[in-house]
Amino acid sequence: MPMDIHRLQHGLMQMPLTKLFKDTVKARIERDPAFAAALFEEALSAFFEGDTDLGKSLLRDLTNG
Repeated sequence: MPMDIHRLQHGLMQMPLTKLFKDTVKARIERDPAFAAALFEEALSAFFEGDTDLGKSLLRDLTNG
């Protein structure tokens, strides 16, 4: 397995998000309140489980949407 794929799969390297993905999430948040609520619940769950990086990322998606 190439080193970069191994590092990516094990969370040692992050791929940059494309603008298209960000726009997709933003559009879904704007049109689907249930999706926004679920995203918020997932963020809270991540914080409660000690995964603050994930919680912050989900909240960032929610606030940018």
